Amino acid sequence: MQLVNTMMRIGRCPLCRRDGQELQDSHFQPAGVYRVLRDETESNPNPFRFSDEGVFQDSRQVSDYLLCRDCEQRLSKNGENWFLAHCWRKNQFRLASLLDSAIPPAVYPRMRIYHAAMIPGLNVTALTYFAASMFWRASVHRWEIARSKFRGIELGPYEEQLREYLMSESPFPDSCALLVSVPENVKIIAGLSLTPYGGRKGTHHAYKLVVLGVGFHLLIGRQIPRGLRAMCLVRGVGNPICRTDMLEQAIMQDLSLKFSQHPQLLDRPKGSASA
Repeated sequence: MQLVNTMMRIGRCPLCRRDGQELQDSHFQPAGVYRVLRDETESNPNPFRFSDEGVFQDSRQVSDYLLCRDCEQRLSKNGENWFLAHCWRKNQFRLASLLDSAIPPAVYPRMRIYHAAMIPGLNVTALTYFAASMFWRASVHRWEIARSKFRGIELGPYEEQLREYLMSESPFPDSCALLVSVPENVKIIAGLSLTPYGGRKGTHHAYKLVVLGVGFHLLIGRQIPRGLRAMCLVRGVGNPICRTDMLEQAIMQDLSLKFSQHPQLLDRPKGSASA
């Protein structure tokens, strides 16, 4: 006779704020991201993860009992499903293809700017929702990554504003600007998926995130420079999205600086090759 684990986690869902909910084993990053990052041609097919304890490579997906079933479905339906269908994969990158099929209104030496509103099939709402959900998840909970608690990011009062947006209770916050980019040289960073990080930068806060070839830059504050605010996917003219390597190069520079300051992190990746 097979025994079934009937233990449930009952609590308050931090997204819908309903008490007495059966909390699901929620993923920090969508489970589909892990599936894309696995490389079955390698002896260890598992994706790399970076933490303050080192570089890890194992099959464990970062998750915890956090959201109720309804909110899990809300995140999937409103953002994750579209993103996973259009992000980088080994044989296609639909979001990049959508940009390449259009004519950019502005071309600079290191950047092409497209108007997403003019590109059929490019779902600005879903792309915004996915990014907002990732930054919110990094702020609302302390996830255990590679046997250490991920410090996450501190969004302060803006965490609640993003929660209200995710619940369709209010529009995307006026005090936030979301910059989105797709690299020109996709192979540079497409195989990485990093958790949100960042902090204070001059007059505002700036947080970075890269997921399967798509770079997200969330700026928060009342004094975001006008030029950066104009590049916001949500409120910029034509819903601008960039084809550039600059954000991805900045992230790689951040990683290089971290490793130069903590060379022990470059030791042989820890973890097993188990599936």
